[in-house]
Amino acid sequence: MNLAGPVIRKARREKGLTQKELAELSGMAQSDISRVEGESGNPSIEILERIAQGMGMKLIIEFVSPEEKHAETKMRGRKTK
Repeated sequence: MNLAGPVIRKARREKGLTQKELAELSGMAQSDISRVEGESGNPSIEILERIAQGMGMKLIIEFVSPEEKHAETKMRGRKTK
């Protein structure tokens, strides 16, 4: 299962880019972008980085325990004076 596909498609559309334009910016073929977005591909970290850079974005991958996620959510929801 490729969880990156829908995220990449959404980001590309928000940037107003076609698959062909993103491919050119990323130094890839349009068919590669289509494969990644279509959820059938299994993109490497290198490919994900190239796509992110092509959109002027940064790739961040995190492993967060449920406890850390809960603490982070609580901190974000806290009002400051």
